[in-house]
Amino acid sequence: MAKRKGETDEERMKEELKHGLRYVEPFVTALGAWPLGPDSATFLKILQPFIAIIYIFLVSFTIWPSFYYVFFKERDSKTRLKLISPVLHSMFQLAQYIVVLSKMKNMRVVLNDIRNDWLYTAEENRQFFRENAMVGKKIISILAIAMCSGGIGFRIMLPLLKGRIVLPDNTTVRLLPCPIYLPFVNEQVTPYYEIIFTLQALGGICNYTILTSTSAIIMMISLHLCGLIRILRKKMIDLTEKSNINEVSIQRNIVTIVEHHTKIKT
Repeated sequence: MAKRKGETDEERMKEELKHGLRYVEPFVTALGAWPLGPDSATFLKILQPFIAIIYIFLVSFTIWPSFYYVFFKERDSKTRLKLISPVLHSMFQLAQYIVVLSKMKNMRVVLNDIRNDWLYTAEENRQFFRENAMVGKKIISILAIAMCSGGIGFRIMLPLLKGRIVLPDNTTVRLLPCPIYLPFVNEQVTPYYEIIFTLQALGGICNYTILTSTSAIIMMISLHLCGLIRILRKKMIDLTEKSNINEVSIQRNIVTIVEHHTKIKT
């Protein structure tokens, strides 16, 4: 990233760090799980818990009514096996989301470590982090496009394209993104159908956002560790190539390598 006029080196590095985390922050912020700093807007601090409540409600709405349908209304075992897969997927995403919310303090510590590693290292070492950030952006971009396009196609477009279906008993039904069983609500009647369809579609989008966000978090941590390992490798190569330095410098370099290795392990 080119240095702008009047910009200090520290400001440039902070901007590079922000740019390097751009494949993670938007998705995790959309989940309401991105750790906010003390200088963050009060509005965001108030909004964050409500985002979490909305996500949990929408994902839960794709789980429990479908769960009841599979086990209390559907009688065919083969059909049950087919229908249970998206229900289990939603349950897994909800569990992931709750884990992410519960680990926000740990994520703040990790982000501080990444920030310090990025800002307080040599320029040639920082280049490793830049290269890994580019890899992360490409992979997460492909994943996000695939998840969103596939999710929208499955959750929204497929039921709409099939339209109304006439059953053998001459009953006409409209498909929903997920099977549903609500004892006191007829999901085929307007406006219940439209409300349920919208909630299930939004729940599906939440599912794929959670999947993309958790993948981005894992990618961020993994690629940063890869950068630290590349730095460790460089330090070890530099030590072996420096044959004409005194013993004190060698000991100092060994201590630096051991400390860096310990940091990677912890």
